Amino acid sequence: MTFGKFIAAIIQNYTLLETSMGAVTRLKTFSESTPVQDFPGEHTAPPSSWPDRGVIEMQDVTASYAGVETKEGDGNLALRGLTMKIEARQKVALCLLDPIQSSKYTLSIDGLPLDTIDRDALRDRLISVPQDPVFLLDGTSFKGNLDSTDTATDADCRAALEKKACGTLC
Repeated sequence: MTFGKFIAAIIQNYTLLETSMGAVTRLKTFSESTPVQDFPGEHTAPPSSWPDRGVIEMQDVTASYAGVETKEGDGNLALRGLTMKIEARQKVALCLLDPIQSSKYTLSIDGLPLDTIDRDALRDRLISVPQDPVFLLDGTSFKGNLDSTDTATDADCRAALEKKACGTLC
């Protein structure tokens, strides 16, 4: 190795080190400045079968459109005191014009209030389906999206899809 190549390699490695140090600094700043999402009382571990039925209950939902000033007794609320129970496999559509800001509510699935359940358990047990279609990226699979912790077998994932009438997806 010539002296010139040696210096070029040192400069290249120093640049990589500097870039990596910048990334570490950004990650450290992000982890220190991001507020903790856990709130007091959110430490209930649901049973391993939860949610087994999928009954959703909403109690006393009060909400307004974003940017609309509201106060107690205000007529500008989009939802006021909405209480409903959605049985398993029942389809319900709540159509609103814009995103809303909910000010108070109680939401439970199969009798467990969501504000008492550990957030990691919620993320592990519930899946959301976006309004706009999302296609799987290269290298991903239905199993990877169904089982983010990689604890279920392929047969378990297939059985879960078939149980929810989605067996034709795999």
